[in-house]
Amino acid sequence: MSMTFKKESGRGILNRWGLCFMSLIISMWVLTLTVQAGEITREFKIKNWITKMQGTPIPESPGRFIGFYERQGDVEYEDGEKAKQVLRCTFDMVRGVGPFQGYSQLIYEDGSTVLLKIKGIAMKPKEGKLPFGHGTGKYVAGTGRFKGIQGKNIFKFKLLKPFGGENKGDGLVEVTATYTLPGK
Repeated sequence: MSMTFKKESGRGILNRWGLCFMSLIISMWVLTLTVQAGEITREFKIKNWITKMQGTPIPESPGRFIGFYERQGDVEYEDGEKAKQVLRCTFDMVRGVGPFQGYSQLIYEDGSTVLLKIKGIAMKPKEGKLPFGHGTGKYVAGTGRFKGIQGKNIFKFKLLKPFGGENKGDGLVEVTATYTLPGK
């Protein structure tokens, strides 16, 4: 009895690897769709103002200040939901331009909260204009209906009034948030 072995060509092996690779790609695509199906995107605006500020000038760098500020404000989602904001940040700016970082807490009417770690940059305005800027945030905690929240946001802001005298540095922040919540 003789045994014969059929030698596989390189092309047959490549076809099998190609099928495995395609199966892997399709599986990853389906998994991505499943994960994204639970993703929520919401837009909202925050009108806030400075409630505390401390700054220290850096003598060796004219116009540079480092410090801390707190802003509080009103949040309104495009669907009408409302919340309050407390924002606490540190800054390192030269003549009002530079980076900031800190934490933004949103407190909702039902008592639920979210906490975001944010960072951004204040930009130099054109002459006669007030500062503006942009940044990002990452959800780090949530309570109530936001317990277990994960996600991020992007934002842009502009000052509506300068800080000084009776003016509290009123600002407008426009936010797009994308997040997921754990399944119930």
